[in-house]
Amino acid sequence: MFNIMNLYNFLVKFKSTHDGNSPTIREIMEENSLKSTSHTSKLLRRLQAQNLINLDERGRIYISKATWLPPTDKE
Repeated sequence: MFNIMNLYNFLVKFKSTHDGNSPTIREIMEENSLKSTSHTSKLLRRLQAQNLINLDERGRIYISKATWLPPTDKE
């Protein structure tokens, strides 16, 4: 059985390592061994219903109660 918190953890890690950008549906599917875009979208909506993420109309994913900070230049 699929653990939805694994998906949530993937989203957090992906966004933190990709300058705050959201993964595509296909990237989510591949990383989480999901078979269909429909099922993947349903899981994302479930995370949104649990107030863990927010989805916008363009497919961007926002992690609720989180702020992405850009990397700082270390001298």
